[in-house]
Amino acid sequence: MPRIGTAGPGKARATRLGAGGLVVDWPLERGDALRLVANLGPAPLSPPPPEVSGRRLFACEPAGSSRAALPAWHVAYYLEGCEA
Repeated sequence: MPRIGTAGPGKARATRLGAGGLVVDWPLERGDALRLVANLGPAPLSPPPPEVSGRRLFACEPAGSSRAALPAWHVAYYLEGCEA
């Protein structure tokens, strides 16, 4: 992923979600951003973070998950502002 090298050091923003969730944004040089959305806890997080726009690069979504909550042990990466 060639864009990773354009993430400047110290520019990431992190937001906690409940006891085990977080959202981390790494701004990239062209105005797009790499976003991590994760629930690293054993229980679903409700309400989930706002809908993420952009291209999903990876998601580990347990079976039985719903859009009403962020599933337990969920991790996903997105490239926001990406045309492709």
